[in-house]
Amino acid sequence: MMYTIKQLLRCFFIVSIVINIYFLHQFKIKWNDRRTWLKIFQPMYVTSSRNMLKKRVNNAIDTYSTHNVSIIVKKKKKKQGESPWKKLLDSSQRSQSKLGYNKEHKYKYKNTPKQKYSSLPWFKHLKKNKKPSLKYVLMKACTRWLTRFNNIFHHVKLSKTFAFMKYHKIHYTLSDGSLLAFKRFNLFSSPWDDDVDTTAPLDEVERIYTVKDVPGKYKDITKTSFGQAIHRRFCRSRGHIKVCIKVRVISLLEETNSGGTPDCISFEALRWGFLHVRYHIECKPGGGLPTLDLFIHYKCMNNESKNCRQGRNDFYGYLNDLKNVRPGRRVGVGFRPEWFDILMDPNYAFQKVVVSGVETYVPQEGQIVKYLNGIYPGWDKRALICPHNLFWSFAQCNTKTGKSRMEYSIKEATRVMEDINDCKTVLDMGK
Repeated sequence: MMYTIKQLLRCFFIVSIVINIYFLHQFKIKWNDRRTWLKIFQPMYVTSSRNMLKKRVNNAIDTYSTHNVSIIVKKKKKKQGESPWKKLLDSSQRSQSKLGYNKEHKYKYKNTPKQKYSSLPWFKHLKKNKKPSLKYVLMKACTRWLTRFNNIFHHVKLSKTFAFMKYHKIHYTLSDGSLLAFKRFNLFSSPWDDDVDTTAPLDEVERIYTVKDVPGKYKDITKTSFGQAIHRRFCRSRGHIKVCIKVRVISLLEETNSGGTPDCISFEALRWGFLHVRYHIECKPGGGLPTLDLFIHYKCMNNESKNCRQGRNDFYGYLNDLKNVRPGRRVGVGFRPEWFDILMDPNYAFQKVVVSGVETYVPQEGQIVKYLNGIYPGWDKRALICPHNLFWSFAQCNTKTGKSRMEYSIKEATRVMEDINDCKTVLDMGK
């Protein structure tokens, strides 16, 4: 009986599937393991060379590396009569994503710390749960502070950003860590901090996205190539792609550089309840930390305005969490609504102050003290020193107890900073 080539190939395909199913059942391989199927089918249908198959088997048994873990598999001597298919299937079992215990092989794990922590000299202290010395932490923190908060940051980035908000009469104030730094050191950020915190009512924040162009001064360039590049760089990044609501990019026509490209400011709205505000020199996306964080107060100055209604739709989840929290409780590890109410009390107008040579706004003196007593109890006597290079967040630092807690008296921290040249320079900027 004569068979055509098509019939022979079909028969060969069916037989190969039956053989593979037999091996999968015999060695208990998971059916949804894509890596196993590829290792079985690829040698059969790409090449039938015996040398190539041996090479694949040896490579599967050798060291298998992933991003953070290196698994060193001890080779065993080849037994007589052992099928290469069995070795191939065993190697695929060992290389599954869930690396369980296997009695036939020895595993050695090498956990490599993340890059930004591995380069820190104090990482060894964290591994041993030991608190580094105050002088060492402040010395590193002040050096980093001077690098970030230089003259360009204060007199160009921060000054121009506040000037834009002042021109459009956006009601804002310093808050959180920046208000604490203002009260302690007359600075925008504490020597061990690295960000500037501000707060504005919901409708005032939403008004940033609706203000009109000002000829010769401000122009919306969100839809241009510059604006789209900034949008892709930040709003479409891995960390913000699911929480970014919208971005607006404003070109500062008065700040034209020698190349003819003006600087610009971007406002990135996040569902977490705040905006990342960035200043871009020559309107380049760049990177790094934002110029300031603009937190959103859950109340509007005008509840009937269109901006208030739009803001409630954009930040619905965040506002719902704030309104439903019980008095005296936090929203997760975040804010208490009563703190915001003190900060944005309509009965008290904001006062204009000059911080590090930059004009800005803060609440009245009595409201500042009342606000800080709620959010940072004992702020005038004790300081919780939490550099962002050492801790992921203030909440993580605040959970430390006992000897590992980075809490010192204000007098002790000031005395140590006066003995460090960089810290002394930081303190002089607030005088």
